[in-house]
Amino acid sequence: MIRSLLNRVLTLDGMLLAAAAGVSASVAVLAFAHIDDQHNVGWSEGTRMALARSTNHGELVPPLFQDGHFGGTRYMPLPTIFHAGLARLTGEYLTAGKLASAAAMSAVVALVYLLAERSSCGRPLAAAAAASVLTTVPGSWAATSIGGDAIPLALQLAAVLVVLRSTSDRALLGAGALCGLGVLAKASALWGPAGIGVWLLINHRRRVARFAMAFAAVAVGGGLALDVLSHGRLLENLRETLFAGSGDLAHAPERSLLLLTAAGSLGVSLVAFAGVSLLTGWRRLDLRTLCLLMATFQLVVVASDDGTLVNHVLDLVALLALVAVTVVGAATAEVRKVLHVAVAAALLWGMGSYAVTELRPALAAARDDLGSSRPIALRGELPEGQLLAENPAVVVARDEDPVVLDAWMVFHLGQRHPEWIADLTGRIRDHEFAAVVLVEPVEDEDWYGSLSLGTQVTDAIADAYRLDRQAEGYYIYLPER
Repeated sequence: MIRSLLNRVLTLDGMLLAAAAGVSASVAVLAFAHIDDQHNVGWSEGTRMALARSTNHGELVPPLFQDGHFGGTRYMPLPTIFHAGLARLTGEYLTAGKLASAAAMSAVVALVYLLAERSSCGRPLAAAAAASVLTTVPGSWAATSIGGDAIPLALQLAAVLVVLRSTSDRALLGAGALCGLGVLAKASALWGPAGIGVWLLINHRRRVARFAMAFAAVAVGGGLALDVLSHGRLLENLRETLFAGSGDLAHAPERSLLLLTAAGSLGVSLVAFAGVSLLTGWRRLDLRTLCLLMATFQLVVVASDDGTLVNHVLDLVALLALVAVTVVGAATAEVRKVLHVAVAAALLWGMGSYAVTELRPALAAARDDLGSSRPIALRGELPEGQLLAENPAVVVARDEDPVVLDAWMVFHLGQRHPEWIADLTGRIRDHEFAAVVLVEPVEDEDWYGSLSLGTQVTDAIADAYRLDRQAEGYYIYLPER
């Protein structure tokens, strides 16, 4: 019996299923081990925690600047509302945010599997494609951290699945509504509606209007409703922040490639199969391939923004895995066996290399975290009084309003509203803050000169505060008396 089981595992399909199960279990263990601690919680995740807290306190979108506090966010409200709702159940914002992200990423994995299985590639290959998304930097991060990228991805994948199953009026209305919700979850979630719209124009031209009307009704109508609920601040924030760091289109393709490479070996190993799909199906492109094309174009546009990080590659790697197995399902019997082995090898390589370099050391480190928790950032390390923290999670953990909601946006808002920066630097020089908590030393001009806060703010900190100590990855500055 043991030999029979071993022989099954050693088959290609057996290895695919074993790898998929091992990867999924490993990421689940990591997520559970770090469900209530500061693992993978940077200032971006802290911003999402602060937004969820603000929502539960009656402000869906905080003001751009009011009473010395900086708002300003490009994050759309849907993930925040989900996060805030879970926080009402858990009573805090750290575990709630991680639960929200893990649930959304689980939906992504399930949808990739359903879409892959529908391509007739076989269940083992479909399972491996779905699990492989977790063996990328953005996929693993989305499953174990606090983010909003998995929700719009899941909504768009669900829309694609609906359209592949049926192009009835009801199905197209539902798919359009799902894509509209995707935009309310992330302003750049446009590859789904674009791909579906082009595919319908090619194959079902008379039905595209139904999809477009449902998409517009939910995206525009929902956006206006959320703007009313936020007292007009949603549109105000988007006008001020949506293109704050954009402009470098010339280097956007190169930056996109670097981001894909930084995501891990999986995406790079699957690019060739996307090329096969384009070459063999250019006369009648598959919907999934069309969506991949739209997602690639979207990434290039988004990569012109200097705030674009590797999390924006999550959609692309999920679609690359999906298109790779779709190529296998669409091939003729003679070619299919060769493609099956090639795609399986690429998926196993991607999952295996990530498991060795990232998952194994992360699991080893997580053993100590299973028996302990560190939900409060810098617990007992900071004095009483108002804090100026680059990562809002530090302040949210004390159930207080952060002075800075998003440090990256402070840098860009300060260029348009220098009087706001003057107000903040004046408060710093007057020692209004009991402590300043930074993620990099105040002397780091590369970081603060282009990505966070701005050198005017850090110069004021350097003049009025002294470095007291480092703790939990933060630099803690106290007033210079």
